[in-house]
Amino acid sequence: MDTTGPVPSSETALQDELRSRLRAVFDAQIPNYGSFNIAYAMGQAGSGGPCLIGFRNQPLELVVAPIDANTYQASEPAVSINLTNLSAVGIYSEESVELEMSTGRTFRITCSPYPTLLLKTPQSDSGDPADTNMLAVTLDQSGEAAEFSDFINAFADAVEAGSTPL
Repeated sequence: MDTTGPVPSSETALQDELRSRLRAVFDAQIPNYGSFNIAYAMGQAGSGGPCLIGFRNQPLELVVAPIDANTYQASEPAVSINLTNLSAVGIYSEESVELEMSTGRTFRITCSPYPTLLLKTPQSDSGDPADTNMLAVTLDQSGEAAEFSDFINAFADAVEAGSTPL
């Protein structure tokens, strides 16, 4: 088997490992991380590149946590977006949204239900860091993507109304 390129995989164990790594990166950056739903997204504006998005309804808040695509470590500090610093929400599709902050910073992010990410895994038990495989893992986050879409719609409604929805 050729191990020089990504090996496509959607195995549950690999998805669980990837989820665990992504959750750990998010949790390390965010106080009260347990109350956030998280999903992997790609940014086209603002930070650009891959990020984790955390969202919750109480209090109504979204966190954009940019990550390095190779290491899945934080690439810059996370940004919290709420009704006090959000000036506009643009919804382009169920997956793609633009968030304009009162500071002028804009994030355009796409949250795909089935993103494919690279996951570095040990090729053997040797412990040698060079002895690794890069696997292409298709992450099933269809539930999180649907929840994010619902959240963004509620967030946009709250911005339009000028208050937090009940």
